[in-house]
Amino acid sequence: EDSLSTLWAQLLTAEVYKPNSIDFKTLEVVSVLSKSAAMLFADVCKSVVFEGAIPFGKKQTQSAYFNDINERDLMDLSSMGLVKNFESNFRTASKMEKTNYQGSPCGFFVYGDFCILFDFVDDAMFESISFPFRELTKQGRQLYKALAKPMVSDIENFCKYLMGLEEFQNKVKMI
Repeated sequence: EDSLSTLWAQLLTAEVYKPNSIDFKTLEVVSVLSKSAAMLFADVCKSVVFEGAIPFGKKQTQSAYFNDINERDLMDLSSMGLVKNFESNFRTASKMEKTNYQGSPCGFFVYGDFCILFDFVDDAMFESISFPFRELTKQGRQLYKALAKPMVSDIENFCKYLMGLEEFQNKVKMI
């Protein structure tokens, strides 16, 4: 019950500081959210980049999500209106932007209020990285913005997860 109370408090705080930032549909979704679904969504939020994309990759030929999230979990969140339609929302795109950092080309993810930089073995490696992702719905993005407060330990764990994906193996030399 405490986690649901905290969720409501965070949503109401977000609405007070930025009026009309939380729409009625989002409040409706939260009103029927169980404690376990709220905790699951909080875990999923730890893998969201660019305020709405949930990347995943391959580990030993299986889809691998961060924090042991699985396809069933995301289907459940989809049925609650937090993740876009599961069947039609399977995209392949890098969702990684390219920039220069200290004179060297690198890729990056926006992760909460942080930016994770990736130094590639060579420039061609950046172009070769592509992985699927799921997207949050409008309601999912609103909840994410109200809830997402990644800590340094979350970033470290997320980076370790990314480095373990086949898509990053032998392509990234430093994060």
